[in-house]
Amino acid sequence: MEVIVAVGNLSAAKAAMHATSTIPIVFSNAADPVDTGLVTRIDRPTGNATGLTSLSSLTGPKRMELLGEIVPAPAPLGLLINPENLIANDDIRKIQDAAQAKGRKLAIFRAKSANEVDAAIAAAAVQQVPAEPPAGAVDGITIISPFLSPDFLKKAGKWGTAGSRTLISSMPALADMASRSSKSLTGFSKILAYAAPDVLADESTLPLPGNEPVIEDDVEPAPLALHAKIFCF
Repeated sequence: MEVIVAVGNLSAAKAAMHATSTIPIVFSNAADPVDTGLVTRIDRPTGNATGLTSLSSLTGPKRMELLGEIVPAPAPLGLLINPENLIANDDIRKIQDAAQAKGRKLAIFRAKSANEVDAAIAAAAVQQVPAEPPAGAVDGITIISPFLSPDFLKKAGKWGTAGSRTLISSMPALADMASRSSKSLTGFSKILAYAAPDVLADESTLPLPGNEPVIEDDVEPAPLALHAKIFCF
């Protein structure tokens, strides 16, 4: 029996569905498979496609509501999003609708890579959008991100109260941060690693052992993806 496994983003699943309507397709990491047209229902998918979903686009409005409780009105709220994500516009629409329903002003900031995050945070400051939790607003904070930035970790390592900060990331990203002399991980009381797929590379271009390039502390690592969630509790 033939099965197509569409790994990665929405484009892979869409391409497989356009190619066949009979061969079973299993997709992964679909934020909202119903809205994106992969299936007609979550509980009983019809057609030849099924798979996994994080339902991340469905939780966006709820995260906005929680942020609104941490940052009370009339302070504006901010949404940082990757515009190259295929469901970015849909996420923006849902979160904007939720903000309007609560009577909150929402500013949109876009960044396609880790290097653009600092510029987006600077733009948020111009619009008086808080770039970090207000003092005393949270007891603890957990950061989940597939990529890590030294500058961001230095800031986040001061949020909340000491002893209540948790960082979750991929083992390669954590190993990279731990190898630097910036001590950007010292602000976190708990550090957890999850398994992440290796980045495919041409073996002929990989450095030989002992000849790896030296990475400066202030150099941003190449991001695997711009998709980070911060949960405050």
